[in-house]
Amino acid sequence: KTLKCGPHVCKDACLSVLLDFLRLQASGGGGAPSLCLKTLNLASCDLGEAVVTLFPLLPRSLEQIDLSGNRLRSEAMEALGSVLSFGWLPNLVSLNLSDNPLGP
Repeated sequence: KTLKCGPHVCKDACLSVLLDFLRLQASGGGGAPSLCLKTLNLASCDLGEAVVTLFPLLPRSLEQIDLSGNRLRSEAMEALGSVLSFGWLPNLVSLNLSDNPLGP
């Protein structure tokens, strides 16, 4: 399955809905049907450092993540590095971080 979100989905109240959806998927609870999410496209969503709250909720089934064009900086990269170093995304084969400043 693929989930593609646009800029409006990743803002304010809508971002909390996305986070709640990912929490439910991660826990397998709430009566929600479990998805085997393979691709997550959050390109150009202007996430900035808000993405830090998203990383721990990413499903282990993900194979591709597109975070291009999101103003990601060092805090976001440290959080992503932690998720990757703990082996939370064992199936990940593609990670697009292009068009992000990535520095301090």
